[in-house]
Amino acid sequence: MGMIACLQMVDNQCINQLLEKDADELFGEIEEMQEADDSVLDLDKMWDGLHFILTGVTACEPIEGNLLSESIVGKSKFIDDDDTDFIAYSFSENLVDILDALRDFDIDKAIDGFQPKDFRRNNIYPDIWMDEDKEGLQKELRDSFFELKSFYENAVEHKKGIVVSIY
Repeated sequence: MGMIACLQMVDNQCINQLLEKDADELFGEIEEMQEADDSVLDLDKMWDGLHFILTGVTACEPIEGNLLSESIVGKSKFIDDDDTDFIAYSFSENLVDILDALRDFDIDKAIDGFQPKDFRRNNIYPDIWMDEDKEGLQKELRDSFFELKSFYENAVEHKKGIVVSIY
């Protein structure tokens, strides 16, 4: 299998309740929530590539205060421990600015400049960035960007926050 990223819309109260959980409870709760809810965006394995297109760095090195980075990895981690899987969140009041940053981002320019070798050189997950697959990868990244932007538009419209899980 591999590492996949899921973003889920939740209300701020749910985030506050999750903040009270220990690591084991948190992971179980997040998995249950994702299985029972259709407000989940599954970025599958495109999360790191999309983060790289948006920011120029891997999602494994999130950029604190960078709204485009936060669109993939959330604003704050639930557990600040490098030995655990990644689970983060953004409260609803943070999403308007993130959405504005996504709306201002020129995805066509970024995709036109896409070079698989840059992804390989920067160890962007997963190991799929091959020159012969360039057009297909460009389409996947573009589609993932528009799904992400639409997800944020929906979350802002419904005044929801998000929970991000990458594992």
